[in-house]
Amino acid sequence: MRRIALLLAGRLITVAAGTDLSAHDVLRDGFALAHAAATPMGEGPTGEGGGRSAAERTDEIALWHAVHLQQFLQRAVKRLSGRTLDLSEVDEVLDQAAKALIEAQATCHLLCEGNVSAPAARREDATAPTPQQVRLWQDLAVNDELHHAATARDRAARRAQSAALTPARWRVHRFLPNGYFEAHPDGEDADPDGPGYHSWVPVPEAVDDLLRHWSTPAGRPLEVVWECAPHRPTWLWPVGGWLPNHRGNASERLPRAGVDVDEAWEGNSTAHLARFTTLVRGVRRSWPTDTPIGVYLAEAAARLNADHPQPPELGPVLGSQRGDRGLISFGHSVTTAWIDPATVVYAGPNAWGDFASHRPGTCAAMVEALLTGSLEQALQTWSLTSEPIVVTRIPGPAGPLYARGVNGSHRLHTARMLDLPAIWVEVQQQALAPWITPRDAGADTDHNADTVVACWRGLLARGLAAGHLDHSAAFPQLSRLHLDYAVVPWLLTAPEHVTAWAQAYERTYPDALAQAGIPASAWASPHSWVNWLATAP
Repeated sequence: MRRIALLLAGRLITVAAGTDLSAHDVLRDGFALAHAAATPMGEGPTGEGGGRSAAERTDEIALWHAVHLQQFLQRAVKRLSGRTLDLSEVDEVLDQAAKALIEAQATCHLLCEGNVSAPAARREDATAPTPQQVRLWQDLAVNDELHHAATARDRAARRAQSAALTPARWRVHRFLPNGYFEAHPDGEDADPDGPGYHSWVPVPEAVDDLLRHWSTPAGRPLEVVWECAPHRPTWLWPVGGWLPNHRGNASERLPRAGVDVDEAWEGNSTAHLARFTTLVRGVRRSWPTDTPIGVYLAEAAARLNADHPQPPELGPVLGSQRGDRGLISFGHSVTTAWIDPATVVYAGPNAWGDFASHRPGTCAAMVEALLTGSLEQALQTWSLTSEPIVVTRIPGPAGPLYARGVNGSHRLHTARMLDLPAIWVEVQQQALAPWITPRDAGADTDHNADTVVACWRGLLARGLAAGHLDHSAAFPQLSRLHLDYAVVPWLLTAPEHVTAWAQAYERTYPDALAQAGIPASAWASPHSWVNWLATAP
């Protein structure tokens, strides 16, 4: 190693002395010297026992020393340069060499951090790759994995679908080179005046999996008509279509998976205003005479908390996960819709009607606007278009449940306490996460993690989920369930969470879980849930 460092230092000093040696020569010699010193004659690239070779380890060490030597030389040149000795040209050359070495160091690290293969066209090229090229190779490998995983999800969904149900038909009429696409329901689900579904997927093969989550009931066969040609990723597309400083961003700013709620409202404003007017009249007509707003809301909240308690917030079983190559997701869709507030089972943050010190008078102000204000005042107070309510759609066998997204707690609580028939919202639907860990499922100890892993095994055995499990016996919380399919996403969570969500689902869709093969006795308690899954055939 000392010999390598001295040889590299000699090369750098030669550069500083003003010879014709280029920064590329320094980079090339760094790789050549490291490999020559570390790889005995006849040793293969992976070394004895597999894994990282001695050459790969020495590459990183040698380049680390070279970078530090380079920085020392640059500091020395800067100290010597002054009024009587101008070394600015030498400093500039040293700076170029430093950039080349730092790039080589980054490349070496990327090559050694995982199994990365150069494309076939590059395998005969002896020149050292740049970090950008290695990143590209990694992204291409991830895209291949996403392609195969999306195909596996489609196979699992097809096995679970019912031929007796009417197919869910979709038209994809726009697909951009960042994964953004627009689709509309077709056939009996078509709504000429309805909003579009603005979506994003990492690879075109994931479109079917994402659209299938919108099917009600679940298990309908899927038919997708493409009215445009899908683009294929040349890099790993940023989740959502664009992320700050992401290497896969398009050269021009393309749309992201989002919806303009105000525009969606204006697109069919007559129908929306008529529905809101009916809603306001219904509240005024049914309001108990001489009942103060505060008293009414307190009584309504007490009934909800007794009969419809909120389940725990759902962990990241839907959406994205951060892996070795950055943020990974199988996609999400956004649209607007009138939904039944009774299907919103989690609106945060605590019990129904309980906001502690966080704008506690807001719910009463919203009720007052419905009771006494003009239609315009009521609409402005509820801010349905200017500050839209955002909910996450959680698919299920008979229909979805909803949970509050990034905005709208007070309005969702108020809608539930008033028992409104409908509320206008922005709906976000996410695909199943690529994988989950016991911690994602709500397990915070090794014992609880072992319990969650055992439940996952039972779900896989009973056909209520599909995928493969990487179990770490030594570190249970590091176990991963790679997901292809789940009858209901919240079945993947900790037992106490499953029972709370199952009770909420049963109240909303009576007997639906039993028809999906999950008897009420199974989710009666966390203990019964664990036992039922443990006796899976």
